[in-house]
Amino acid sequence: MKNSSAFITIIILLYSCSSTRKNIENDLEKMNMKGKVKSIEEFDQNPNENNKQYYYFNEMGYLISSTQLIYFYDRQTKFKSFYLHDSTNKNIEILIYRFDSIFSKTTSQKYDSSLHRKIIKTYINGLLKTNTYFDYINSSSLFHNKITYYYDENNNLIQENDSASSNSIIPEALYKYNSQNRRIEEIVNVSDVSSKSNFEYDDNGNVSKQIFYDSGGKIKRTNLYTYELDEKDNWIKQTTYDPHGAGRPQQIIQRKIQYY
Repeated sequence: MKNSSAFITIIILLYSCSSTRKNIENDLEKMNMKGKVKSIEEFDQNPNENNKQYYYFNEMGYLISSTQLIYFYDRQTKFKSFYLHDSTNKNIEILIYRFDSIFSKTTSQKYDSSLHRKIIKTYINGLLKTNTYFDYINSSSLFHNKITYYYDENNNLIQENDSASSNSIIPEALYKYNSQNRRIEEIVNVSDVSSKSNFEYDDNGNVSKQIFYDSGGKIKRTNLYTYELDEKDNWIKQTTYDPHGAGRPQQIIQRKIQYY
């Protein structure tokens, strides 16, 4: 996806296994989380990758804030997001603040935080219909783009259209699901380049295999995922392998989960 969603990412979105029309899910259910999760800390086990993400939830299972830490050489950038809800717990607005720091050998210089982006959300029949993005430059609001969402009869998201400031409409993403309402195909269009991914799942509803295709339909790579679970059957360690590699993990993501 384009940078309109880059600051509110979750590595892999997972879906429930109901074979009938799904109820409208809270944020924890969309992440395939079990139990009353209070917070998630997510980080790469590689010591050279210091990027981290933090998610905080209310007792109803909805996101109330998140933090993303990005390190690049001697610079740290932090994005802090606040999720505002209406009386029915629908997230109607996200405020994203940016913090920058430059580190030296003895001190770190902190810059003042600034409002980086605002996202306004609208709903139809309880389902998210649009996200409208506004960037902030020198405290001035500037329209960035608007994404419209479409669903099937089972409340599964099947299409995202991106309407940019030029008023052009791009069918940016298309999704397909199996009979258990799990996403099995994703097609993403960015700047006239199309890519496709297919997904397979394990018995806990976690992605176990992902195949990436280029715009010509050829396989670019395949990822295999294994997991370590906690007592609630939520994964706390995700290991990514290349089946054609030497057996060494490509990436290890760890989680620290707190419960209410």
